[in-house]
Amino acid sequence: MLTFELLSLPLNQHFFYLFSNLLILNLGDSPTMDIRISSEGINISPKSKLKIQKKIGTKVEKLLAHLSQDLKTGHLRIEKLKYRQYKANFEMLLPGKNGRIVAQSINHQLLTTVTGLREIIERQITKYKNLTFNPKKKNQNNKLN
Repeated sequence: MLTFELLSLPLNQHFFYLFSNLLILNLGDSPTMDIRISSEGINISPKSKLKIQKKIGTKVEKLLAHLSQDLKTGHLRIEKLKYRQYKANFEMLLPGKNGRIVAQSINHQLLTTVTGLREIIERQITKYKNLTFNPKKKNQNNKLN
């Protein structure tokens, strides 16, 4: 197998890194949500980070289109547990009284864990938007209870 002398990587891995960097540059041109991913007990490849960014970021970006870009920052922590399970925690702060979004999901597959996490985040953001931007609905719900 051919190798580059400077990087000492096989040729196919070198092209993968070049291609993934081009993908990151292309994603940087379009406005997407900033998700900071950290992990414990597992190494997450750049390709997996892009998949996670796409899976969570695109849906949440649509829900938070009214906010400025600097407010759309989330922190995702992925952990590998016993018995081949993955645990994902997500935290995000939005302006307002009810602006803390916190979600947790556990599953045997990493992408299924991220999908479950995204569904929880979507529900919480929808509640946040209803409470923040529809105060009449909030008052009506309080009167019913």
